[in-house]
Amino acid sequence: MSLSVGIVAEGVTDQLVIQNILLGFFKERLAEPDIYFDQPPDISAEQRFGSWALVMTYLQQGRYAEVFQLRDYLVVQIDSDVSPQKHFEVPHTDPTTGKALKDEELVSRIRERLCQWIGAEDLQRYAGRFLFAICVHELECWLVPLWENERHHHATTNCTRRVQQGQNRAKVKRPINKLEARSYDEASRELRKVKALKRAGGSQPSLGLFLGDLNTVA
Repeated sequence: MSLSVGIVAEGVTDQLVIQNILLGFFKERLAEPDIYFDQPPDISAEQRFGSWALVMTYLQQGRYAEVFQLRDYLVVQIDSDVSPQKHFEVPHTDPTTGKALKDEELVSRIRERLCQWIGAEDLQRYAGRFLFAICVHELECWLVPLWENERHHHATTNCTRRVQQGQNRAKVKRPINKLEARSYDEASRELRKVKALKRAGGSQPSLGLFLGDLNTVA
C-alpha cells in the first residue's frame, strides 16, 4: 500500500534529511512525490531558515488538520538543543537529581511537550498519524555515522563540525552548510539505503526511536 507523508520541521535542511530517511525506510511504499514539506513549505531562499517556535505555533494552531485531509501521516521534527528555552522548557537534566537525562528520557519528555501543544483531543482524533523525529541534540548528529570514524558515531555534540570534517577528509565538494539546503540532501543520501539507515539508527538512540515510530505505520 502506498503512503503520503507530510513533514513539519525546524527548517528545510531538516526536511531534506527526514525525506531521505523516509525513502530508505519505506523503500517499496513511498516515492519522493508523496513526501510534502508542510512547514517550512518550500526550499526557496526565503524559507532557508526555520525555527522551533514555528513548529510550536503550527501544532498549537492545529494547522495539521487540513494536512491530514491530504496526507496519511505527519512527521514532526525538532532538535533537543532548543528544549530548555523559554516557552519550550524541557531541561536536559533531571530537576530532582541534576544529572543529565539519557537520550531516551529526553526524547520522551520532549515528545510529551509536543503532545501538549497538539492537545489531547486532536491526539485522539489523529491517533497514530503523528510521527515524531526528535533529534538529540541536533539533526546533524544523525549524519555523524555516515561521515565520521566509528568511535564518534554516538556523538551528540559538535555534530555539524564532525560531519564537515569527515566530508573534508572524503573530499566532498559541498560539505553541509545551512546556506545551501541541498548540501544536506547530498550528505544524507546514504540513508536511503537500508543497511546505512539501520547502522545509523543503532548508533544514534534518538534516530533509533524515530525509526521505531516509523515501524508503527500500518
